[in-house]
Amino acid sequence: MNGDSPLVEIRDKSGAVLHQSDARRLDKANLAGTCLRCANLSGAVLARSMLQKADLCEADLSFANLSSADLQGALLVRANLACAMLIAAQLNGADLREANLRRASLFQANLSGAQLERANLVGTDLTGVDLTDARLLGAVYDSHTRWPDGFDPEAQGAMLKS
Repeated sequence: MNGDSPLVEIRDKSGAVLHQSDARRLDKANLAGTCLRCANLSGAVLARSMLQKADLCEADLSFANLSSADLQGALLVRANLACAMLIAAQLNGADLREANLRRASLFQANLSGAQLERANLVGTDLTGVDLTDARLLGAVYDSHTRWPDGFDPEAQGAMLKS
């Protein structure tokens, strides 16, 4: 492996290493249906990866690049997606309850039918996002959160953090 390339270790809940890889090699990976519960994928490059129905509950995906990734129906309950790039990602039907999306970029992502109850949306960029039938009850946002044009977060149950 190239010494200039960061290594990503995918670990299970007990901390055992499931997979070790050059972060660049995860780009376009097919991980559909994979159980990555509690995995440490912080900083991983997963752009254009197939992660449909993957179990990523409580996974650390902070600073990960998931641009154009397919996460349809993925389980991301309590996942850490802080500062993650989810530009144009497919998250329709994904379960993001209590997920940390603080300062994540979801520009033009598809979140139709997604569950975002009690998610942290502080400083999150949701510009151009499809939020049709998304559930936002108890989600927290602030004045830096960017919403799609004409979207009323409070009418959908989201709460402005003071």
